[in-house]
Amino acid sequence: DSPPNTGLFYFFMGSTIILVRYIKLRSSAKLIQQDCSKYDEIWNGILREEQAAQDVTRLARVIADANISGSARQFVCGVRGQHNSTLDKSHARRIYPDAFSRLSSADSAFSSNGPAESLPAGKARLPRQDSGLTDQLGSSQLQMQKEDWTASKAIPVSCLDQLFSGAQGANLLLRYSVRKWALESEGMFLLRQEQGRDCAVDDTQIKQFVKWKDCVGNPDMMDQVQWAKVKTVQRSIEKLIRSYRLSVSRLTDICRESIIFETVGDLRSCMELILTDSDVSVLRVKNRLDLEYDSRLSAGYRDVCVNLRIVSHRAKQLRVDNHVCEVQLLLRPIAENKSDYGHKRYKMFRDARGE
Repeated sequence: DSPPNTGLFYFFMGSTIILVRYIKLRSSAKLIQQDCSKYDEIWNGILREEQAAQDVTRLARVIADANISGSARQFVCGVRGQHNSTLDKSHARRIYPDAFSRLSSADSAFSSNGPAESLPAGKARLPRQDSGLTDQLGSSQLQMQKEDWTASKAIPVSCLDQLFSGAQGANLLLRYSVRKWALESEGMFLLRQEQGRDCAVDDTQIKQFVKWKDCVGNPDMMDQVQWAKVKTVQRSIEKLIRSYRLSVSRLTDICRESIIFETVGDLRSCMELILTDSDVSVLRVKNRLDLEYDSRLSAGYRDVCVNLRIVSHRAKQLRVDNHVCEVQLLLRPIAENKSDYGHKRYKMFRDARGE
């Protein structure tokens, strides 16, 4: 028989765990309370403009009409030529003919300027990013598949080394794509911060942005653009443990870029360009600019987050056309309010919630 106090002991332990969890959640919510207020104030200010409010509604309609499947996973081998997207490109071409014509002109401009100057020629082998940390996830020897697979043979990626290997090549191709879209939609990119001038008193970084069309033909300005880096192995493992139960295939933001816009109309224009670009396959769109979106889920932060694959001829040559990338489309007032400190608070909030 169990001692008479055993039940009381387990009740006390369970109650303590619940109480500690509750206190931690409350304290984590307080961490982002100020951030939520700032972003909500910015968002409400944007919506006060009649044109912006109308464009927000049009943006939601554009995304809804695209009929995206809503899911994204990393696969070892996907469908060659079909690419698992529910978006009908021919249907999109009929809906957004202007977007197709702008993409054609952008492609012509980029081909003449050599946009992929840093891409390896021919069948170059992608570098492998080794790390002892990946052994914790059952990483095995990296094997690149050589044959074309059908949809029934698509296998979720289970090796973090393999995922990072694909990210090295996909990152270059994604950078080319976002420059092409930005050129035709008044898109901007963040400039590198000057040493010693990267933070203001209220922890909001002092940022400068430049339209990509102003960078074309200006190598010095191009060199000042701060491109996003591939997510670190350590941060990826943290996310796998915290959010994805070690399911490597659910990591879809290792390779990512952001485009910033002055107006919602320009952002909507870019969204149309992405949806109609035959060189990408859109898998999922999270529209945090939707009027129905609960901003508390992202500490007030709002953007349009697009998960896609680069399916161009060069991507197939490099065997990275199955790698899922992330593109964030955000408005300048929101981008200006982002800070490293704010992001750290948001990570602490998500960690406490186990997200």
